[in-house]
Amino acid sequence: MKYSLVKFIPVYLFEWISGLRKYPFIVIPYVMGIALATKPYFTALSMWFILVLIASFYAENEPLELLLKDEVNASKFIRKKLWRHGVAFAIVLLPLTIFGIAFNSETIYITLYAFGTCMLSFFSVIIFKYATYSPAKNSFEFIIISNLSLLSVIVFPLWGVVIPLVIFNTYRMKNKLNHYLYAYN
Repeated sequence: MKYSLVKFIPVYLFEWISGLRKYPFIVIPYVMGIALATKPYFTALSMWFILVLIASFYAENEPLELLLKDEVNASKFIRKKLWRHGVAFAIVLLPLTIFGIAFNSETIYITLYAFGTCMLSFFSVIIFKYATYSPAKNSFEFIIISNLSLLSVIVFPLWGVVIPLVIFNTYRMKNKLNHYLYAYN
């Protein structure tokens, strides 16, 4: 029963497959967000909880073989990764966003803010993962900077720290991935 969601997920979202096997309870904040969409701010809070849970899927680095599987250079790898995972995450958040707007027109800006910042934070988590990538190893640095990004969704001034970190780590990520994907340049 708990693995039934996994069969609908494409294989290239292996972080999601692994994460849903570990944390099948992710459906609880999702269902609560939809069920309680009539309550102001609840969908925004649900989106943040879902972001935190899905971001935890990226805490473990994949083995080098999975990184090399597509046989593409670093730029193409990260574009595909951000596009595929971003679309999947948007698909998860869109029903909550729509319900939040439909049932609480007075909090439309809060709901749209939550959607936008959750998406930005999600992208930054992926960038931080590959900026600190080491095959099949976890990074303490990733945990610190990704948690800062997750907090920035609810503590707006932290974006002043997170945005420069994203810019710096975007270049760092490309250099790190070039080290592993050099054969495909």
